[in-house]
Amino acid sequence: MNATLSIYIGRFQPLHNGHLYVLNYARKIGDVLTLIGSATEARNIKNPFPTALVREMLKPYATFTEEISDYPFDDSPWLAEIQEKVSKYDYKYDKVYIIGHDKDESSYYLKSFPQWTLKNIDNYKKINATTIREELYKGNIPKNTLPLHVEKIVKDFMQTKEWQSRIEEYQDHLKMKEAWSKAPYEPIFVTTDCVTICNGHVLLVVRGGNPGKGLYALPGGFLESKLTIQESAIKELREETRIKLSKAALIGSIKKSEVFDKPDRSTRGRTITHAFLLQLGGAELPAVKGGDDAKKAFWIPLSKVKENRSMMFEDHFHIIRKLTNI
Repeated sequence: MNATLSIYIGRFQPLHNGHLYVLNYARKIGDVLTLIGSATEARNIKNPFPTALVREMLKPYATFTEEISDYPFDDSPWLAEIQEKVSKYDYKYDKVYIIGHDKDESSYYLKSFPQWTLKNIDNYKKINATTIREELYKGNIPKNTLPLHVEKIVKDFMQTKEWQSRIEEYQDHLKMKEAWSKAPYEPIFVTTDCVTICNGHVLLVVRGGNPGKGLYALPGGFLESKLTIQESAIKELREETRIKLSKAALIGSIKKSEVFDKPDRSTRGRTITHAFLLQLGGAELPAVKGGDDAKKAFWIPLSKVKENRSMMFEDHFHIIRKLTNI
């Protein structure tokens, strides 16, 4: 049997010299299994690099690489997926470590695997991916922060249309931050979303603007000051989809609602959404058409939602799954 296996979990957006410091430590004591987080989620300003590129970044350093999904409302399936991925390898080793840098509350997961020995590695020169991404969006590659082969991967990706979309999204993000910069307190946004089900289909829209331009999303929007949360949700649903049903019929179709308030669920900042589940009757899918902020509205079979999760805005895939139990 081989001596040790070190497990390293990260998003690696991008892989930087701080990550490399940890990887080199792990490689000195044995083999390395890297688990790429948020691998199946849509790309955004926080996760701009496609998973395939992250794999290329890790290739010279990792013995094995696997991809893991996000489960924002319940850690249990996330932990189970990691255990499942690791089980493909760990039986071959005498000793298994989980390694990483305990930087803040986001690193809590390092202590979630009592079956593996924790190796907490010091931060290397205070390098962090957030600062690197901010410089990349300005067109700069910070010196001495990226391994040489990663720098080449990043430079090549910065010539693509996909990167240009991320720059536009980042610039819109900065404009929004600037608009709220003079507020006496950090803004908290309240939004609504509708999970509208009919004959085994869910109603989605294509976002017309940033954040998430071009991604699939639930019909919804910011709470209007003169409307109740329910009224605002139904108003946004009707405006964004032009669904051929009356306000009364839609309200009568509401089966339940739930609040989704994970602090980091949106790149816009603290955004609390109230999601409503609507169950429509009838033999046919009501006609829909994109309107207001939505570029397009369409029905998609519930069986197809999971395979399209990489096109879903923020946590909307997870909201659908939570309210429909798919």
